[in-house]
Amino acid sequence: MRPEIKVMSRDRYSNYQKAIIAGAPQAIQVTDRWHLLKNLSEAVQKVLVRQYSKVNAMLSPKQPLNEAEKAVCGQNISGGDKRSEENPQGGIRLQRFKQLKELQGKGHSIRAMARHLNMSRRTIKRYLDMKTLPRRSQSRNNPIEKFFPYIRKRMEEESDILLTTIWQELKSQGYKGAYSTLSEALKYYGVQVGKKAGRTKKLPTQAGASFKPASTAIWFVSDHAKLKEGQQKLISELCTSSEDLQEIFTLAQSFRKMMSERSGNTDLKEWIDKSNKSGVKEMASFAKGLLADCKAVENALSLPWSNGPVEGNVNRLKTIKRQMYGRAGFDLLRKRVVYSPS
Repeated sequence: MRPEIKVMSRDRYSNYQKAIIAGAPQAIQVTDRWHLLKNLSEAVQKVLVRQYSKVNAMLSPKQPLNEAEKAVCGQNISGGDKRSEENPQGGIRLQRFKQLKELQGKGHSIRAMARHLNMSRRTIKRYLDMKTLPRRSQSRNNPIEKFFPYIRKRMEEESDILLTTIWQELKSQGYKGAYSTLSEALKYYGVQVGKKAGRTKKLPTQAGASFKPASTAIWFVSDHAKLKEGQQKLISELCTSSEDLQEIFTLAQSFRKMMSERSGNTDLKEWIDKSNKSGVKEMASFAKGLLADCKAVENALSLPWSNGPVEGNVNRLKTIKRQMYGRAGFDLLRKRVVYSPS
């Protein structure tokens, strides 16, 4: 027993909660705020993935190809999914998704599909409501996206411009990618080149406008005023396209406000009630998890203590170990952490 401990900050792992109750029952438990936001963003991401086909179709409507948007070159680009060509792992993932949808259409059970495809039942359940496979989020946007305004401008100026000409002009502006990379990037957004160009999606108005569930979920729970203009615009379009997403955005922003204002002791239960009544199963599930650890969550949203410094130092230790290819023993790791050059 540790009667001298007054406050303990922790993440949401249930065994930590049990250990504190057993070893220091008098201690005030405080859930880590960063993990709360992370769990909330994960709930938002699940909704975005579930509604990906519907929302993405509304954000990127197909329109007839204008003459000004045609770029002609010797190589014709057909349709198809870029992921399977440029990334073998992405192709395997897409192939398994298609197999799953075929099995689903034939009425196979979740257990049978999981066994046949060697996939977890959790993944199977997540894919059942999807019509298309969402893009995997990347740490940064495709470098070509910032050149889209210039590409569109050149297409409008010269309807018969060669793609090789555009590529050469982009190189003089700092583009370092290969011709094939440019070609594939245009194909991803539906811009077809050559005689078979029939229908196309418009190139995004700005860089980074493509819809990626993981990064978009983070924007939902971030301080909206601090987002870039393009990010704010995408959030607005998403909320307009879906009542569920509008409801989720309102809940996410009110949760963040409650966290920053430390008003959890008065507002948390009302927020949980609104989430349960929202009709969005992912938000109701998140709220249910908060109820299971309600007092510690309320403390996190009311008290000044945080697990943030500990989490920061854990990440620092991991970074130092990676610098030594994971081979640092405790003695060496301690010296690397404690050492400070004069």
